[in-house]
Amino acid sequence: MRLRLKMWLESGERKPVMGDGLMRLLQAVQGHGSISKAAHELSVSYKQAWSRIKQAEKNLGIELVVTHSGGVDGGGAHLTPAGKDLVMRYSMFREAADRMLHDLYVQHFPGN
Repeated sequence: MRLRLKMWLESGERKPVMGDGLMRLLQAVQGHGSISKAAHELSVSYKQAWSRIKQAEKNLGIELVVTHSGGVDGGGAHLTPAGKDLVMRYSMFREAADRMLHDLYVQHFPGN
């Protein structure tokens, strides 16, 4: 037996705003400087990635990603300061929650 958990944050209107999938997507955008490269890394379509980002921005009321197009080097994307802050805080929250839940799991299901 092992502990598995799916967790996400919702807005006051019960709309999803942040979860593990969006965190991985935003981290990949930051790492690659590109939504299309991030989508490819995560095996989702560009349209799915862009839609997820836009829906989160709408539900949060903040801009998470800035894109720029064209030029000699082509387009790109990067996280806004608010996007970087959200990823950092969610990541820290998720790590702390995982540690606490692991401790509870061991307490209630010793030897597993």
